[in-house]
Amino acid sequence: VLQKGYLYKKRILRPTLVKVNEWSDKNDKNE
Repeated sequence: VLQKGYLYKKRILRPTLVKVNEWSDKNDKNE
């Protein structure tokens, strides 16, 4: 169960982190 939860979280966190990185990148360029 822990492994599944970890993989599930990792799967959701992965795209979320990518979106945050992209937003930070754009924010830096604006500055």
